[in-house]
Amino acid sequence: MNQKSLLLLVGLSLCSSACNVMKDETYFGTTVPQHGPDEIWVMGGGDPQYLDPQLSHDNVSGEFGRNMFARVIDLMPETKKPIPALAQSWDISPDGTEYTFHLRKDLHWSDGKELNATDVEWSWKRLLNPATGATSATYGYVFANGEAFNSRAIYVSGLGSQHETKLEELKEYFSRFGKIEKLQKATGIEGFFIYLTGESTSEIQSARPQFIKAVKKEGVQKFPQIQVEISKSDVVQVKATNPHTVWVKLTNPIPYFLSMIDHTSFCPVPRHAIEATIEKTGRPELWTRPEHIVVSGAYNLTEEKFKQYRVLEKNPYYFDAQYVKVSKIKNLVNQDYHSSLYWYRTGETDWNYGNAVPTELSEPILKYKDYVREPNLAVYFYNFNVNKKPFDNKDVRRALHLSIDRKSIVEKITRAGQVPSSSPVPDGLNGYDIVGKEIFNPQKARELLAKAGYSEGEGFPTTTLKYNTSEGHRKIAEAVQQMWKKHLNVNIEIENLEWKVLLQDMQNLNFQMNRYAWIGDYPDPQTFLQLFISDSGNNHTGWKNSDYDRWMRLSDEETDPQKRNLLMQNAEEVFQEHVPATPIYVYTRGTMVKPYITGFYSDVLNHHLWKYLDIDERWYREVPENPLQPRPYVEKLYAH
Repeated sequence: MNQKSLLLLVGLSLCSSACNVMKDETYFGTTVPQHGPDEIWVMGGGDPQYLDPQLSHDNVSGEFGRNMFARVIDLMPETKKPIPALAQSWDISPDGTEYTFHLRKDLHWSDGKELNATDVEWSWKRLLNPATGATSATYGYVFANGEAFNSRAIYVSGLGSQHETKLEELKEYFSRFGKIEKLQKATGIEGFFIYLTGESTSEIQSARPQFIKAVKKEGVQKFPQIQVEISKSDVVQVKATNPHTVWVKLTNPIPYFLSMIDHTSFCPVPRHAIEATIEKTGRPELWTRPEHIVVSGAYNLTEEKFKQYRVLEKNPYYFDAQYVKVSKIKNLVNQDYHSSLYWYRTGETDWNYGNAVPTELSEPILKYKDYVREPNLAVYFYNFNVNKKPFDNKDVRRALHLSIDRKSIVEKITRAGQVPSSSPVPDGLNGYDIVGKEIFNPQKARELLAKAGYSEGEGFPTTTLKYNTSEGHRKIAEAVQQMWKKHLNVNIEIENLEWKVLLQDMQNLNFQMNRYAWIGDYPDPQTFLQLFISDSGNNHTGWKNSDYDRWMRLSDEETDPQKRNLLMQNAEEVFQEHVPATPIYVYTRGTMVKPYITGFYSDVLNHHLWKYLDIDERWYREVPENPLQPRPYVEKLYAH
């Protein structure tokens, strides 16, 4: 029997039968844990779409990913300062384009096998591998030649150094073999990449082998040593230089790189476990099932009941295992905000992470000590599918955009301190001054709709707005539906879907409009603006704009913070002209955390590590006169 279990038995022996319902009226519901002190019950909200960290891109999946898989670095919860994780230290080149990570010497996967630099290299290249199908693959474009590998660009080498600077001449020469979008010099290796273009992805895919065959047949006459092939993973400038060292070369001196690789898509994953699952089952996606999964983080998945719960237990091989407080986390599934609040009140959950407090209950719950309102680096918005009428017309999109009374929504519906906004970026983030300051202009909206051919809404087709099941989302959708009817005289239908279904429809562009939100993956405006880059895996609008892409590319190349913000503002100007999505507000987040939970901290990215959580066992017996601080500053945990 461990020490915690012994203490619990002693505590319960002193407690009457009324102990299980003991409560302090200053808290919402029971203040006695309904389980032992070595576990915590978390309300996770919906089912995660993926437990594979490199496939996850929604917040539910991300919460599992960051608690099951360690990253090379972590971010300090309150300061967002990069701190050691798998890497105990790192070096940065003077020009900011090369990073060398020095891994801890004694790292293991949860099955006891060694975790080393080769795992990091393989995983980061797996993120980029087109066969993986990672939505966040474009994040890997920060690595030199990463885009070429992910895009299956044609790699040409063997021409000799005298030709390498003559890219325009080379493009003109190789254009005889096929339609070329761009020709790009390789970094760190000899040669260059050719990106083909065409009417569709399938057309480009079928053109590649024909292009290669033609170049090999005729190009050899001009360049006898020429080598031509589709880019492989070895072009990517990520290398395990020894078992404990990973070197990377970036495309540019990207200022947010360390913050970026805290994202779950950069978690190393177990190649040996994935390949063993494929060999055993023939289905690579099954590697995240409890019977196959191998992890590197604080907790491992041991049991799951679809649409009910998942149980995760402490991973003894985790490098920081001695500082993990509780042995078991039970993550419950319930997408209904009201019933999950009831579960919390009765003690069936200790922390309602996945479900924020329903908007209509925010005001009466504000008085309770266990209500926590967090700042949240997140934007609530609706996507337009620009490939479907009538949203292929930017004036239609702008009309709908300007006829939303955002101030009314946050004051009368959400009522939790949200900030009305028509910008895709929270104002002031890293000194960024938003461009989209006009949040409501119904007269201009009517003029734009008339310009699009739908004066007074006449002839406007009935369209559908999809949202994921939630009372709060329903109320916002109904309010916006009424605003569009009132100000533009257009009829919009609304349809609610389960979260996973909405995500699938969004990825397949199977919608006209859909509700979405984006929580920043790192504290920089780029994490929001990258959503609308043409080839971004997170662009779910179908919108592509070369001017927007160019400004964003230039901002990634700029190291001066003020000049960089100006370049991103230029990109936002293009966004505001075309509005492929309509932002509504910047979040705050209200959640419930039991007073006996310690180690909880507020995080603007809504990233929480369960390893910090613990239980103050005095609450089993009484309401302490001096409750422990529920949200301690955690930097001291890393003093070791």
